Amino acid sequence: MTHFFDTKYAEKYGVTPAIILQNILFWLEKNHADGRNIEDNRVWTRMSHDGMNAYFPYLTVNQIRHALDKLIKENVIFAKQLGYDRTKFYALTDEFMRENSLFHLGNFPDGSGKNPSCYNNIYKDNKKDNDVDLFELHEDFQN
Repeated sequence: MTHFFDTKYAEKYGVTPAIILQNILFWLEKNHADGRNIEDNRVWTRMSHDGMNAYFPYLTVNQIRHALDKLIKENVIFAKQLGYDRTKFYALTDEFMRENSLFHLGNFPDGSGKNPSCYNNIYKDNKKDNDVDLFELHEDFQN
């Protein structure tokens, strides 16, 4: 299996966070393209430390945890935990999306405090009738 990362992110955050960030970006792009895991015009991905460890066997669970913590501390991503499951959902921060021109993956209010129309109803327009909305399953999913 081939893994890669952006050297720009490795220079700024370190190699391990860059590897994890690249994986998060991949799944966010895929979820966006598939119209999945979009809540409040923000794309999310669900990842467990153990699942990431299976995908990156050369990284320990502690290395993955520290890389995610660093990305959160550096205001690149943020996480939400739903219910009692320890698996978290991750999304990019507005600041990181602006700096990296990833506007399609997040929510950018205009001066009125409302989202620009190009980001409205992305999920509703792409959702198939039989899709399960993970966020509807958890009432405690709030911004």
